[in-house]
Amino acid sequence: MSFIDKIKRFFESPQPGAGAEADNGNAGNVIHIRVDEPDELPLKVGALVKANGAKNQALREQIEQKIAVFESDAGKSIEILRNVNLSKRNEYEKIKTTVLDNLHQYIDYMRKLLGELIKLNNGAEQELADYFGKIFSSLNEFTKASYVPYEKATYLIGKEMAAARSLVRQFGQDISALAEQNKALFEETRQIGKLSNLNNEIEKSKKLKNDIRHEIAYLGKKIEALGIEAWALDGKVVEIKNSTEYLRELEEKKKYSRKQEDYDRELSEIKQKIDFKALAKVFHHDKKKAQLIKEYSQNFKKALWEDETLKIVGMAKDSQNLDISQLRELRAIMEENENLPLTKSEKKILEIGDKQKGLEAERAAAKAGINEENKKLERIAKKQKKTIAELKELLGEMNIIVEEEKEE
Repeated sequence: MSFIDKIKRFFESPQPGAGAEADNGNAGNVIHIRVDEPDELPLKVGALVKANGAKNQALREQIEQKIAVFESDAGKSIEILRNVNLSKRNEYEKIKTTVLDNLHQYIDYMRKLLGELIKLNNGAEQELADYFGKIFSSLNEFTKASYVPYEKATYLIGKEMAAARSLVRQFGQDISALAEQNKALFEETRQIGKLSNLNNEIEKSKKLKNDIRHEIAYLGKKIEALGIEAWALDGKVVEIKNSTEYLRELEEKKKYSRKQEDYDRELSEIKQKIDFKALAKVFHHDKKKAQLIKEYSQNFKKALWEDETLKIVGMAKDSQNLDISQLRELRAIMEENENLPLTKSEKKILEIGDKQKGLEAERAAAKAGINEENKKLERIAKKQKKTIAELKELLGEMNIIVEEEKEE
């Protein structure tokens, strides 16, 4: 079995139904974790992750030490191979040349292997499974590539070549032994990786929930501030309505209302004088005039406003000898009242009203925002609950039981 085949076997995940070996020797070795507060679980899991990291680091340091020792020993072995001298051997020059060429090839492969291991040792930290995998991959590649040069070089160089190969084999066996001894750690690390991911999701959910709660609190304070501002504006309206100026303007409005009542009464009296049925019979042949008469009969005041040239005056005079010329004066009053400007107080109250509408719109938006944030909070809480359940289930698979304080 090649080194790469060995490492594949070491890193295979236990299959369902694999028997006692799938428990990595932990059957019956149950660990209990006590959790008194909900927030304690991620902390306890974080401690498990940290402890696993420490184990991985210790193993990584062992590997690095073995690589360092191998680097030193292999360096010496390469120097010995480089100093091999076949000049005194009684062999054909062609054979000696072939042997030396293959020797140099073998040395090059050893240097390449050393370079890869040194690069791996000095490179970025990586998962142990990947670390072992790359070591075994380099060893396997060296074994295949150096096979022919080794066989040809040993034709004349036996002892030194055998020592070099033995050195590489011993290093491979040492790494293989480390992998074999730490199979349980590989499985633990795989599960710890899942735990860490779930734990990160829980921590992320906690942060999101805190952010949402802060947003809800902010929106609540905003609603309160807007309410105070709206209340202050209500006070200003009351202040305006209690002012001398407003009361004076109100009295003017009352006078206007009384005039308006007189004006409406005069319009009603004039309307009663007109016989609209008789008038309609006289002008039935003229569609425009017939329509005008109909409009006056249905809504006298509106028709008067729209009848700018007051055709109705002439029509009443011609057909009924009725003088309603005072409509001209009444219509002029209507135009004057139509363009009656708002008082200062009314303008102030309208401006305040616009501000109040804006504040109410902001309050409504803030309330809608709180509702939406609460919905987000519910969704995140459900997801977090599911993640915690998955976390506890995985801990159970690792023979770690979570004991929570029961609510009384």
